[in-house]
Amino acid sequence: MKELTLALLMWISGHTPMTHDGSHFPNVATVPHEQLVRILYQGDVPQGLEPETVSVAGLYNFRDGHIYLLEDEDLTTIEGQAVLIHELVHYLQYRHGIDKQVGCMRELEPAAYAAQAEFLTQHGKAPPFNDMHVLLVSACRHL
Repeated sequence: MKELTLALLMWISGHTPMTHDGSHFPNVATVPHEQLVRILYQGDVPQGLEPETVSVAGLYNFRDGHIYLLEDEDLTTIEGQAVLIHELVHYLQYRHGIDKQVGCMRELEPAAYAAQAEFLTQHGKAPPFNDMHVLLVSACRHL
């Protein structure tokens, strides 16, 4: 896993403004869907929310510095590697302090989706999301 992580971090370094100096690597773990949802909600899944209805393939947990991927994610495929690239971008955003430059954490999403889309396109695959999806998931919600 470390070799794949390093290769994808190097790809990100060559295709985005973020670089990786090789001094640190995130732990990457695969987990069942229900556990991924619990991590997403920090163990406090909203009452009435059915975990199986939550669409999530992976996440970077800035609290523990780990990347969690759905156990069904096949990292031998371009699509699986693209999911890992998305989460590695978030990892690098935190390492570079970019998380401190945004109004909310959702504003970190466009860069991760852009890298994921570029990786997929470079390998002849269509991204499974569109610009509207990225706009919706990256908008801060102010009440």
